[in-house]
Amino acid sequence: MKKLLGILVLGLLWCNVALTDAYVKRVKWEKNSDKAYKNCRFFGFFCKIYMPASSDKSKTEIGSYLKVYNKSGEEVDNFEVKTIYYEKKTKRCFISKIPKEEPHTYLTVHDCVVY
Repeated sequence: MKKLLGILVLGLLWCNVALTDAYVKRVKWEKNSDKAYKNCRFFGFFCKIYMPASSDKSKTEIGSYLKVYNKSGEEVDNFEVKTIYYEKKTKRCFISKIPKEEPHTYLTVHDCVVY
């Protein structure tokens, strides 16, 4: 009985974690997914927002490099991915070159999935 209860508790914990937002290691998206890029300098001040934005890849992972372009196709940033935050409910991910929680510079991708 204790063994069954232990398995049940572990199963519920696993399900709860699987349904929440989280920092992840890799994500992918369709090439035509909506994207926006927020680039801030000087401790989060003086921000530029590029809407729409695009990228040179349709998937990324921690440690890979990603190029971001504005709506005219001009490169606005090229960076190593250090943080990926995934919102499960909205299927949105935030990809950043800053290795910390809640970075001020990030690429937002809609219809993103963890793989």
